[in-house]
Amino acid sequence: MYTAFFGLNENPFAITPDPRYLYMSERHREALAHLIYGAVESGGFVQLTGEVGTGKTTVTRAFLEQLPERVDAALVLNPKLTALELLETIAEELHVTLAPGPHTPKRLIDTLNDYLLGAYARGRRTVVVIDEAQNLSPEVLEQVRLLTNLETDRHKLLQIFLVGQPELRELLARREMRQLAQRVTARYHLEPLDERETGDYIHHRLRVAGGSDSTFPPAAVRAVYTASTGIPRLINVICDRALLGAYAADWRQVSPGIVRVAAREIAGEAVGSDMQTAAVRPWRIALPAAAIGAALAAALLLALRWLPLPDSLFAGGEEPPSTTQTQKDPSFTPIQRTQPEIPLADRTQAEQVLWATWGESLAAGDACLQGDETGLRCYFGVGGMELLRQFDRPALLSMQSGSHSGYGVLVALNGGDATIDFGGERRTLAVSDLLPLLSGEFMLLWRPPPEARLLRPGARGTPVAWLSRALAQVDGGHTVEELDPVMDGRLEARVRAFQRARGLDVDGLVGEQTLLYLTTAANLPPGPRLSAPPPAQ
Repeated sequence: MYTAFFGLNENPFAITPDPRYLYMSERHREALAHLIYGAVESGGFVQLTGEVGTGKTTVTRAFLEQLPERVDAALVLNPKLTALELLETIAEELHVTLAPGPHTPKRLIDTLNDYLLGAYARGRRTVVVIDEAQNLSPEVLEQVRLLTNLETDRHKLLQIFLVGQPELRELLARREMRQLAQRVTARYHLEPLDERETGDYIHHRLRVAGGSDSTFPPAAVRAVYTASTGIPRLINVICDRALLGAYAADWRQVSPGIVRVAAREIAGEAVGSDMQTAAVRPWRIALPAAAIGAALAAALLLALRWLPLPDSLFAGGEEPPSTTQTQKDPSFTPIQRTQPEIPLADRTQAEQVLWATWGESLAAGDACLQGDETGLRCYFGVGGMELLRQFDRPALLSMQSGSHSGYGVLVALNGGDATIDFGGERRTLAVSDLLPLLSGEFMLLWRPPPEARLLRPGARGTPVAWLSRALAQVDGGHTVEELDPVMDGRLEARVRAFQRARGLDVDGLVGEQTLLYLTTAANLPPGPRLSAPPPAQ
């Protein structure tokens, strides 16, 4: 919403690990140097740890982009695997051809050993990077240790990088892990940024996005550092909200007061007596960290546009940091939010309605775990009606009617009207009347086809063929006909085009959100849609 206002080419504070935005503080330089050093050393382990949000994943991506030419890498993003699944993942990442038939750890290790010996003979080195390694079980860690036994008389054939939170250090400090810990040849712990680095970090990201350092003057930087304690991910989220607040007030610079309001709003606190309507109601389901953005931003924007700006925005009597004074429009009347009481459903009732739209029933217990048994997956998100219109699937909505909190299930969305099921009672409301009742948080169901999988460039096999067919349904392109199709540069370009057309992060990776959009656009497989007439009760 604010990029054009500040002269930006894109959002400078997205929390995706884009190496272009990597600010190389002295700490990050040292971390990257440790990883690169480990890539050319002979065998063993390299350990990189840091608190949540300090930039470990971004450093790792930068490392993978700077690998020496003769180094091959396998990236393991999901460490919650069995020992057998880990070996299969490493083989898949390295494009190792596996013999048909059931896999066993011994067969996989023998196959990997043959591959590594061949790579060594060709003058190539092989590394395995395991992200979120603090989640590895002791049994899987032991299998990882045994992989480093693959060697010639003079050289180890495999170098393993363990990247994780501080709990990884605690895990490796256990007595039963001492054999692995003794093989760690390089360790580095990534600390948060200091105040000077926080300012450099903010200005670096603004410049990459085409913006100006003056958008965050020194006083605003100090406020960001105080609120974030120098953790890059928190810096990003706070700066994003602060830019939105400045945009709403028509200010070309961010003030310390705006930063403090943004930080409190992110933390879920009320942002002053004049902004009580911007307080965030807690969602009863834990949301993924990456999904918190849109509704919180919208809440702050609406609060700033509808309500008087509190004096707390101007610490110490500051004037609005704008070259033009903000004028109040005497003809402007705030939108009235008073709505008639609606009998909202409780969580269990709403879940039963949502599952029923897919022809499924629910027993007692965790609904999303039961969904897994039927092939259904839960997707948690934050956003408004336009986002739900794009997903085009029934959704469980968090709502507030009068003094009551509860839920409703959006079962149809036709133009300006929405049909909501409140635990068996359906009402059709104008979207404009529905919006004030919504917190912005939602949950929907989707059923990926059995062949669909999370994919990255270089993947092979049946999931790639499915991806090609699904894209062909949407873009009219050709499908891959090879017996062992590969996700090559051409197919990756089509994925990027699809992501760009739908406003997704354009990374060429087929993750959960890209799969969700793709199955909707290609109607694979069929399922209930908001755009179809709701079935009779």
